[in-house]
Amino acid sequence: MRIHNNKFYKTGINPGADWSGGVVLNGFYDTLIENNIFDGCYGAAIAHKEVDGEFSSSGSGYTTIARNNIIINSQSSPAAGEGYAFNNELKDTHSFILQNNCLLNNAGGNYMYASSTSDIEVDPALIEQLDKNGSSVPDNLPCAEAIKAGPQGLSYEINDDGIDIEQEEGQEEGLESAIKRVISEIIRFVKSIFSGFTSGGSDNEGLKIALPSVVSDNRLKEESSNTTFRETEYIDVGERPESGKYRDVILFDLSQLRKTYEIEKATLFMFWYYPDETRPEDTILEVYRPEKWCEEHVTWESRETGTLWQNSGGDWYDKNGVSQGDTPYATITIKGSNLPDDRYCELDVTKLVQEYASGNYENTGFLIKAREESSNYIAFYSSEWQNKSQRPKLIIEYADE
Repeated sequence: MRIHNNKFYKTGINPGADWSGGVVLNGFYDTLIENNIFDGCYGAAIAHKEVDGEFSSSGSGYTTIARNNIIINSQSSPAAGEGYAFNNELKDTHSFILQNNCLLNNAGGNYMYASSTSDIEVDPALIEQLDKNGSSVPDNLPCAEAIKAGPQGLSYEINDDGIDIEQEEGQEEGLESAIKRVISEIIRFVKSIFSGFTSGGSDNEGLKIALPSVVSDNRLKEESSNTTFRETEYIDVGERPESGKYRDVILFDLSQLRKTYEIEKATLFMFWYYPDETRPEDTILEVYRPEKWCEEHVTWESRETGTLWQNSGGDWYDKNGVSQGDTPYATITIKGSNLPDDRYCELDVTKLVQEYASGNYENTGFLIKAREESSNYIAFYSSEWQNKSQRPKLIIEYADE
């Protein structure tokens, strides 16, 4: 089966259907999905799932090849998933082969039980090169394979306001104009994301701003109390008997937020990856508002050069404004019996981001610690991690008054 040259726009809108998405496959051999645009699909753009018990597939070895697709703005669904580009819930019997797909702003991340060495996540360099090259796509351009491949011959066009313009009936589109159109669309989406806005929201959905880039995330390590840890590929919390306690401070640039924005929800996403064995205690993560700290010099003992924390391990305020208080802005429990499951942990930091956005407090980021720091060490990927789809991120939903 081959699925090609289509645009899937906000498919999978049924909030009660766990099988919804862009393309959902169950029991097809050697499926080829290529040269498509997936924009705003709910749950996942492309998924392996059991749609219904009556249609469950016997045996194994089912393979789906997905190549040269553009997958952007995938959204979470209450039943269907967190908004992945690719989600393989049948990993014991089904597999993906992923080649040269162009990925951007997928709420749950790019992969669940899937991986690729040739897919590209768009970055700001794409904007500059596309603007300079127009319809000429250099081979070394990120996502060049997806852009050159298609989709071609689609019966729609998108203007600068994001409105579909139907082509006149019977009009055929040539290869050059098709490439121009696809490039134009990608430029619009990329520009919108990196200026802070996702595309295509309806009036009752509100708007979202994605802050994929962390200004800094630093580990605070009790055993190395005067060492700054800014460039490690992970951040960690809890306690290890042999090396003491661990906490973290993390800062996002909130300058894109205007005071006219009514912040409806803010979610901090952290990708848990370690340890892959059970722990004697649960880890209850807590988020507080830290005192101002210097990303280049912060340590367990000092918040900046020459200035100690009043309390070793960080000074903070809780949700009630109490110094070193114990009412966190956000919390989540990770059971000691649970193992990392290739997905983000989500912390609702709405109130703290609202306070920063309104100007009530200077943005000093988040201080993250474990409630009880005893034999409950866990680690998350940091902003230095090589896989961009697993780095910390902050997604803010808002309305512009």
